[in-house]
Amino acid sequence: MVSLKYFGKQQVSTRPLQNALDLIFLSREGISKKALLILAQNLSFSQKEIADIVHLSERTLQRYPDEKRLNKEATATALQLAALYQQGEEVFGELARFKGWMDYPNPVLSGKKPTDLLDTPFGFQWINDELIRIAHGVLA
Repeated sequence: MVSLKYFGKQQVSTRPLQNALDLIFLSREGISKKALLILAQNLSFSQKEIADIVHLSERTLQRYPDEKRLNKEATATALQLAALYQQGEEVFGELARFKGWMDYPNPVLSGKKPTDLLDTPFGFQWINDELIRIAHGVLA
């Protein structure tokens, strides 16, 4: 299940997240701009980078008040990002090591930095698949 720890102490959901249905409801409800920016800070993304990942223009994001709820697509992507980093932290043993891996060109990912692939669901899946291989000791 997705941990909300990367969103900081910011109240993200009024209900506990226990299953996929809770994530669907939260995606529909939307997280706040403030929660997204806390996530970005905790994962070392700039405002422009996080805006690109969730498919909002940086200017639009800047104009939103902190309490503005994001649309369901942006919220779902932010939750998916948090889940990916949670999995990466578990696989690598610490968040800093996973962040380093994400920022380094990877031959398995066609020489791309994993962070460069976060703008599509296919990129998320490719990175997730690679994390599963690493966790199971399967080298490409």
